[in-house]
Amino acid sequence: MHAVAAPRQVTPARPSRLRQTLRVAERSLAVVGLALLVWHLAFGAAEVISPSMSPTLVGAKAGDPGNDWVLYETVSRRVAAPPRGALVLFQSEDGVSIVKRVAGLAGERLRLVDGRLEIDGALLPPPAPGVKYVRAGLLRPDPEGPRAYDVPEGAVFLLGDDSKDSWDGRYFGGTPTDQLRGRAVAVVWPPARWRWVW
Repeated sequence: MHAVAAPRQVTPARPSRLRQTLRVAERSLAVVGLALLVWHLAFGAAEVISPSMSPTLVGAKAGDPGNDWVLYETVSRRVAAPPRGALVLFQSEDGVSIVKRVAGLAGERLRLVDGRLEIDGALLPPPAPGVKYVRAGLLRPDPEGPRAYDVPEGAVFLLGDDSKDSWDGRYFGGTPTDQLRGRAVAVVWPPARWRWVW
């Protein structure tokens, strides 16, 4: 009878340090690439360059180091119109990103009465402390009393919180929801003013 030799156990070769380093780099690049793709498809950032949303957002002129920067998301607008009170971004005809507040929704009748917004006959509370709307443009007074505006289907009516210094829906009417770029999520700069605005 012949003795059978036990099979030798072969230990797998450990990958070299270079191969381990390349594997870590590959996985890190994949994670960074995925994060950049999600950012590109779902988020953006914009600088507030006018005082028209004061006191909610701070802005003076482009490049002012004290301006607020807002983080906005672009996904929810593809699902439904933004709710009343949401801060949204749209692009002006000259390509400037503008932030305004959704004041009226499609099918609603709006009037400005004593600095407050009236919707379908009901006065709303101010969206932020100290906000008083100025009657102008489509909502200016006429001899018969406050003028009304009916928000068209597929649109929202946008107002700036500081309406004495705001070019908003009072002048250009409803904004089609497909022209909205996104909904503001948070003020992300400067750090001292970081807060959620969703």
